[in-house]
Amino acid sequence: TKITLTVIAGKTSLNSGLFYGCSTLTRISIPETINVIETSVFENCTSLSSFTVPASVSSIGSGAFHGCTNLKTFIIEDSDSELTMGDGSNSPFSDNCAIDSLYLGRNINSDFKRGKWTNLTRVAIGDKVTHLIESLFYDYKKLTNVHLGANVATMGTGVFSGCTSLESIDLSVTKLTTLPLYSFYQCSSLKSVLFPADLTEIQYGSFENCTSLSSFTVPASVSSIGSGAFHGCTNLKTFIIEDSDSELTMGDGSNSPFSDNCAIDSLYLGRNINSDFKRGKWTNLTRVAIGDKVTHLIESLFYGYTKLRNVHFGENITSMGEYVFSGCSSMTYIDMTGKLAADRK
Repeated sequence: TKITLTVIAGKTSLNSGLFYGCSTLTRISIPETINVIETSVFENCTSLSSFTVPASVSSIGSGAFHGCTNLKTFIIEDSDSELTMGDGSNSPFSDNCAIDSLYLGRNINSDFKRGKWTNLTRVAIGDKVTHLIESLFYDYKKLTNVHLGANVATMGTGVFSGCTSLESIDLSVTKLTTLPLYSFYQCSSLKSVLFPADLTEIQYGSFENCTSLSSFTVPASVSSIGSGAFHGCTNLKTFIIEDSDSELTMGDGSNSPFSDNCAIDSLYLGRNINSDFKRGKWTNLTRVAIGDKVTHLIESLFYGYTKLRNVHFGENITSMGEYVFSGCSSMTYIDMTGKLAADRK
């Protein structure tokens, strides 16, 4: 059964329980005059397979789609205004609801976290969306496909944390300047991330326990990487820090982005690093290439890296701190034919 609601003079809401238990209802069209969907309006509409929230709707009440066991596609139309939905027991959705495809065309209120869309496999986010709220897709283990809109400028903590089936994501189309805490924490299948041109900060734990990540490139635009950003990335072998004239800031010791004895064995260093970053836990390094934007190697940078064998210097290194290569007992080749060698003749 399909129902098309017509405009009713003065009617701006769908009353609580309006279609409760209409088990043969498959589709419904809602007029643009409606701005509130109240509680339990479509509860137990077990044949409803797709639903579109009109741009006019500003809020959806608790239990509105409880028991809609065949509701697979959920479309929230583009709008400049925020959509308000409850969380937890006040959510419009049942635990483990059936929705596997979501189009999100507007911002959602910040109280809506972990929205029970646990069967989601694909998400498309429209260009009206500017912010993704904290934990929006937290622990959605079936999510494999995400398309982000061009105007996403900020994200809350842990938006994609625990999305263990997500293999790649393209952030390059967005306006993000900061990758927040735990953005991809425990995304154990993640292998590839494309970043926006204006990204400046990768925060604490952003890629922690991303165990399928084998290579990572730090964009030239990034000025700081937070502690624990790559903790537990047990297969991260290649680390590339792109060429830049600006210094990259990373913490040392317990504030390091890296785990003790991290897996990285190949490093391209394309810029200077802050002087507080010493003994960076790259203890499995075997080869290092240093780019021409690097002018100084900080104290103890490669101290005690007993597996390091091959180092290629850039042309513009003019100074080194103490103990840079101290204890590199496996080193067989080092090329210092750039400015450092020239200055010491």
